[in-house]
Amino acid sequence: MTQGQVARVTVRVRKLLGTLALVAMTLAYMVLAGAIYASWLGGQAWWVLIIYFAGAGLLWFFPAALIIGWMSKPDA
Repeated sequence: MTQGQVARVTVRVRKLLGTLALVAMTLAYMVLAGAIYASWLGGQAWWVLIIYFAGAGLLWFFPAALIIGWMSKPDA
């Protein structure tokens, strides 16, 4: 590659990196959500837990959607 050229990431490589990022993000998110539950919400009322788990169960979607959007970009 000469000076001025930009290395391009192919769809195949983006899918591999995105898959690894999704797995890592999901594991980190599970640990974080579990730690929040264990630290602060262990003895709360049932309705507080339902709100927490509903919110925590939906919140992972936003970073995952960004990663999936990046993965699915076509080659330039």
